[in-house]
Amino acid sequence: MLIKIASSNIRKNFSFYKLYIISLTIIISMYVTFQSFAHDTIMLSKISSDGRVEAMSNTINVFFIGFIIFFMLYFNNFFIKKRSKELGIYSLLGFSKKKISLLLIYESTIIIISSFLFSIFAGSILYIFINKALFIALEINDASLNQIINKTAVLNSFVLIIIMTFTIIISNIYELKKFTLINLVNYSKKKEKIIKNRPFVGVIGLLLLIIGYSLSINIIKLEESIWVKIGHMPVAFFVLCSTVLGTIIVVRYSVSLILSKIRQNKKMLYTQISNIVIPRFIYRMNSKSKILIVVTLLVSGTITMLSSQLLTVYYTLKANERINPSAIEYTLNNKEINSNINKLSDTYNFNSSKTEILQLKVDSKNNVPYEYTKKENHSFDVISYSKFKELLENQGNKYDFKFKELKLGEGIFINYYPNDESLNQEYKLKLGNENKFKTVKVVENTVSNPISFQNSIATLVVPDIDYDNMKLDDSIQRKAIFSLNGKGLRDNKEFYNEIHKIIKDTDKGFTSSYARNAMIKEANVSTDLLLLFITVLFFITTGNMLYFTNVVETLSVKDEYFILSKMGYSFKMIKKIIRREIALMYSIPLILGILNGFFALICYRYMLVDTLIGNFSILKLPLIYTSVIFVIIYLIFYIITINACKKTIFEASAI
Repeated sequence: MLIKIASSNIRKNFSFYKLYIISLTIIISMYVTFQSFAHDTIMLSKISSDGRVEAMSNTINVFFIGFIIFFMLYFNNFFIKKRSKELGIYSLLGFSKKKISLLLIYESTIIIISSFLFSIFAGSILYIFINKALFIALEINDASLNQIINKTAVLNSFVLIIIMTFTIIISNIYELKKFTLINLVNYSKKKEKIIKNRPFVGVIGLLLLIIGYSLSINIIKLEESIWVKIGHMPVAFFVLCSTVLGTIIVVRYSVSLILSKIRQNKKMLYTQISNIVIPRFIYRMNSKSKILIVVTLLVSGTITMLSSQLLTVYYTLKANERINPSAIEYTLNNKEINSNINKLSDTYNFNSSKTEILQLKVDSKNNVPYEYTKKENHSFDVISYSKFKELLENQGNKYDFKFKELKLGEGIFINYYPNDESLNQEYKLKLGNENKFKTVKVVENTVSNPISFQNSIATLVVPDIDYDNMKLDDSIQRKAIFSLNGKGLRDNKEFYNEIHKIIKDTDKGFTSSYARNAMIKEANVSTDLLLLFITVLFFITTGNMLYFTNVVETLSVKDEYFILSKMGYSFKMIKKIIRREIALMYSIPLILGILNGFFALICYRYMLVDTLIGNFSILKLPLIYTSVIFVIIYLIFYIITINACKKTIFEASAI
């Protein structure tokens, strides 16, 4: 009998339950998709051999189950409140709390199982497209999807469903035990508990965030920072605790405090929109703050992961541009090889440049730069200024030439790491076997190296006249570097294969931008894919929570919109009120999330990424891309939420 009542309730109130079913279906579908990926043996054999995928998938499982528990507990409380009158009537008709609990359990079980069945289909279909896309992106041609529905993924998802069901059962029993009959009937009319203004606590929250952000910025000082003096791990832990606790307090108390100050300002409050939106938002802040805290922390984590991932990819590409500035570089000075390579110039439209490097030792080892000491045979690699400019131009390097021409005796030193260690230093270079020397003063340091570090380190650029005079001595050690450059050749696989066929593996000085990028891509593909999947999961999770929260809130106050229409508010004004309320819900986690993610990115950059290609400036593009992606996705969710809320109000005939 109870099962029939539960089924009938769901059918009659399907418009009410469909939001819940859709939200659960989306979340569980993502879980099924992830599990299908994590247990696809063919895919894993191609991209992972060290167990990282399995380890990370276990971590994600723990996170996902924790999120599901919160999600269901939060919204289950709303459904009980929404149906409290109905449950009170059941009690008046003689239903015991045990029977009412069973009724709720049957309803929840039907909803969860329905969502699960839809999710298996949706998640499996989604993974088919993801699988095909991965095979294309990774250029895997000798493999295919081994099964449309992954049995292990379905089994793990079923375990998740069991956990979800037991969570709801325990929650319903606990909630019903708290109520007497009269409390249950009046629960839907229970007043919202208003958060008291606590200026001191609100200020403490803001101070905690400022402290966390200030310590994050302090890491830029490198050796002079608190991070180095105290230790990275203690400071990082303190920053994390300060930021998380500050975020919780700011959302819980500081936002209410700021809105209360706005409410006290008559000019800001007494408008047709503000006098509705601000008081109502403050009134419901107690219940909203819980979901806002979780969403804000999720947004912070998502932005941190996405920006860190983009920084890692961007850093890898930029670092490879420095490590391998030319598309192809080789050292075999062989006429036949050079002739065969030059024959390809018509096909690939590249330019070939030969650089003769003079290897000169200094008369004294005092004050020599770091790069000089790290060479197996200590020496400077001397090249001419004109060759330096030619190579940079061929490589498309936008180098700012401070000196149109170097004066005699001046030089430019190329650093591996950016520093001014050699600036204004004079080096007495020994020319060959005879007692001849040339003094060169470094007038500029740069990190724009025209030759790969595999073939040249401690490179010193000198004026053409000085270089020509130096190379006259036949006893000076020297070597030739051949650089191939052209538009689009850095990532051209066919070009690399053609050159590699000619040179083969006999040249220790052979370097390729494409080959190194391919090696890095293969080494990190499993981690990158997992991080990307987690990021997408977080996007959908946070967007789904905000969407569902706003639609549910709109359902609970639809009668208030009816009252507003009777007070003279037009449809247009009511739509503006809806947009403003939803904008507040979206803007709080978005603003705090971007701020938290930005300062977390600074810490990540200086703790885990070296300074090979610059310091703070490298953060610009990853942060811009992350913010743009996040704003666009959340704008889409925002528009969908607005339309859903409008539809809920106007189709429900509230107005």
